[in-house]
Amino acid sequence: MAGGLLDVYNPKGGLNVYDPLRGMRVANLKSGPGHWNSPIVVDGKIALPEGNANQHTTTAGVLEIWTLPAAR
Repeated sequence: MAGGLLDVYNPKGGLNVYDPLRGMRVANLKSGPGHWNSPIVVDGKIALPEGNANQHTTTAGVLEIWTLPAAR
């Protein structure tokens, strides 16, 4: 929960953003699959690491970062 929204990671890929008061999904942010990945919300941005650290197949990773559009 951050900013009144609930961010729920789908291990098969994607981050669902819900308005818990209305019980509605307000966004589906595209991302790759992972294992035990947790979204990090700070200063109007959402960061989400991708991948599975238990696989030990690569030395590189992906970090998705989303931000809200600027107010007009």
